[in-house]
Amino acid sequence: MTSGKLLDAARPLELADGLVRIGGVVEVDGRISWFPREARGFAPVNQYLVSSGDDALLVDTGVALHESEVIATLQSTLSHGSALGLFLSRIVEYDSFGNSAAIARALPVNRIYAHFPSSEWLHYQPRHDRPVESADELWPDVRTIEFLTPLPGDTVEVGNGRRLELLGAPVRVLATYWLYYVETRTLMTSDMFGHVLMGAPEESLIVDESRDDTTVSDVQAHLLAKFEWLAFADTKPLRAGLKQIFSEREIDTVAPGFGKILRGRNVVQRHYELVDTALERMGVGAR
Repeated sequence: MTSGKLLDAARPLELADGLVRIGGVVEVDGRISWFPREARGFAPVNQYLVSSGDDALLVDTGVALHESEVIATLQSTLSHGSALGLFLSRIVEYDSFGNSAAIARALPVNRIYAHFPSSEWLHYQPRHDRPVESADELWPDVRTIEFLTPLPGDTVEVGNGRRLELLGAPVRVLATYWLYYVETRTLMTSDMFGHVLMGAPEESLIVDESRDDTTVSDVQAHLLAKFEWLAFADTKPLRAGLKQIFSEREIDTVAPGFGKILRGRNVVQRHYELVDTALERMGVGAR
């Protein structure tokens, strides 16, 4: 949930061949529930477009205020005639699901991946900023969309040879998917690892070794804002789950659903260790 001010600054960014970050920027001013109340700055709200030939997959769809920018970016980025799939990492939260219906109405969406079939969720409400001529304008034809419910351990393929490995999120509030994009060594972490803010909307979306001053206290504050139950949890199994994911894969980029993107093996390792240390300091095991 967010009640803060959102900035509709769409900013496509190519992260690797066949991987583009799109989305807007949110102002962090104490009114957004997934950031610490005292945090100030700006954070990207990230969606990731995986493409191969005439096939593409959008990982999460962004908040509704960024609807027009997200759709315009997709229309300008996708090849003519491309099929588009949607992958919803947390179907019941708005930064994941928020623009699904609008995208399905505007673009040739042929499949949606989620924890449960999302056909009953894919609907519109009348908008007050423009007239609605007919009910057909409000609902997409869901008969043309395949609703898929993969499980952790499955692989989603995009086009020829692009593979996304589904992982269960070790730390979560609701059922949450992480994705490991094998060919680009990118780990998409949904609502985890989004703890680095921008100082200004025009600042780089990337954290690299030249600009990385995040502390364990920063990470701990962010984790408790999003996952307040960590203060009362046994965090040892969570740390073990994270360790397994990061030790078994080569990860060059951590791409969260919000917050700056972590780029480079050393940066990724450092932020994994920051999260691990923060988890070690919290919960019942720390007492």
